[in-house]
Amino acid sequence: MSAAAHRPPGSDPDDLYAGPRTAQARVRTDRASRYLAQLCRHLSELQSHTSPAGHERAGPGRPQIRHVEWSDTRGTVDLAAGRLTLLADPDTLHLTIEAPDEQRLASCARPSPTASRPSVGATA
Repeated sequence: MSAAAHRPPGSDPDDLYAGPRTAQARVRTDRASRYLAQLCRHLSELQSHTSPAGHERAGPGRPQIRHVEWSDTRGTVDLAAGRLTLLADPDTLHLTIEAPDEQRLASCARPSPTASRPSVGATA
């Protein structure tokens, strides 16, 4: 057995990252609170198109939405693969996606293959 096998996770320099991954976006707008509520309301409606077992009924490629809640300044969307947090201040809507690994982060952050609108890039 090599010495590397006895190191705790994350201590190996070849192990790039051992914790949660995030992607963030900022949208400059004077309507951040309105857009936060609109997006959360829409995602809540999509949640109703998902069966209790988490199987998608709304179409392929959409993240599985488990729970959505929001106020005028903060929203939280729990997905099967991670969590989306939205924060509204007077001139910016902040969006953060957190997932346990790169693959799940990508599944939360990528647009639906059937989406007709251009996607907005996220930074890791």
